[in-house]
Amino acid sequence: MFEKEIGAVESIIPQDRAPRWIYARFRELKPPIIVIGMHRSGTSLVSAILALMGVYMGRIGNSQEEDKLIVCHTHHNSLIIYASQRSTAFAPTPTTVRDGYAEDESFRLVNQRIFTRAGADWDYVDPLLAVRDEPQFTRSAVRTLQGATFGTLRSQYLSGMPKNYQGAWGWKDPRNTFTLRYWLQLFPDAKVLHVRRSPDAVVRSLMRRAESWAAQTPPFKLPLHRRVLGAISHPRLAFERFALRKMSHQKPHPKTEEDWRHLYDLYVSEGEKYRAMGDQYSEVSYEALLENPQEIITAIANFIEVEINEVILKQAREFILPAETKRW
Repeated sequence: MFEKEIGAVESIIPQDRAPRWIYARFRELKPPIIVIGMHRSGTSLVSAILALMGVYMGRIGNSQEEDKLIVCHTHHNSLIIYASQRSTAFAPTPTTVRDGYAEDESFRLVNQRIFTRAGADWDYVDPLLAVRDEPQFTRSAVRTLQGATFGTLRSQYLSGMPKNYQGAWGWKDPRNTFTLRYWLQLFPDAKVLHVRRSPDAVVRSLMRRAESWAAQTPPFKLPLHRRVLGAISHPRLAFERFALRKMSHQKPHPKTEEDWRHLYDLYVSEGEKYRAMGDQYSEVSYEALLENPQEIITAIANFIEVEINEVILKQAREFILPAETKRW
């Protein structure tokens, strides 16, 4: 069975390692760390731990905590501390990271462009599966990613990275699971972390979240003048957000437990295909991370070839609190 998986994925793992046409700064960096996995599987938890290890993951705090959060960059890493701790020990502090999704919006929006072009979304992937192997769609998707390295990713993701940064970097987005084949055309030497979790736990979490969203009142909106200024400053971003909101009212959403399990199976089976990448691929069990945090965190650090000391290991262990596990 595994041999069949390898044969099926050969066509989406680049054989030609020549660098693609991308923004020069991305070519200068080390190969990225790309986090994939089903939503609610612990991808946010793993990505936040990567940030605590000093991996540059872009924006990782939520907007309410940004004034309290400082990402301290050096040429080799980027560690997280509270603003109040700036003058004390240089050690990452996990509290505010736990309040965010450890997900850089610029990469998420680029992934979403590919989904939207296929008429798909994170919880409605079948239209993307129907067209993703078509040569024309593949060329278009790769061009989209290439262009983004000169546009959104350059202006947003790279803007927080020091000019001479040489450390580990990457991004997390569950949508990576289906767009990875295109990202590997740009970064064929990337390391892939596939986060796995029990299907029952994922389905329960998704259903709870769906119920919570359905019960919420309409979200607070910025004043009109603020929205207009934002649209003028970032017109493409404003248009994409508008398109996403419009499409969300037109597409079918999973409603039953069976729907969510089907979606889970699609994500997991897609992620498993990349086992054929060998030592560029590693799976992280959410349950194992909670049960044996030191062992799994050390294994992640070894896989991504990042050195961690006792301070960082302690902070990462403390990040995984039993009272917080329901968040993920």
